[in-house]
Amino acid sequence: MEAFPDLLGTFSTRYVNNKDRTTNLTLASNKINGVVLMPGETFSFNSVVGPRTEAKGYKNAAIYSDGMVTDGIGGGICQIVTTLYNAVIKSDLEITVRRNHSFVPSYAEPR
Repeated sequence: MEAFPDLLGTFSTRYVNNKDRTTNLTLASNKINGVVLMPGETFSFNSVVGPRTEAKGYKNAAIYSDGMVTDGIGGGICQIVTTLYNAVIKSDLEITVRRNHSFVPSYAEPR
């Protein structure tokens, strides 16, 4: 018997392969994979994933900063957040805090 038999919602985003970006996506998604929230609990992406640093294995990849695209440690992590956010919306769960980019990302439609 499955512990969680009901699928509440799914979402996928378009992905472009880039070695360093892929490393960042993998590190962050591994941190959130398997997180279970009990009723009344709140999920914080930044609290679960923690700081994105070279010491933790994160690489330089494209980020949005000050209205421009540049390279930065942990680039690409926003795609994980966008994918999770959209899955949560489809799950009809409450969003308590949301911050959006200064640009519309290429991997998902704006909401």
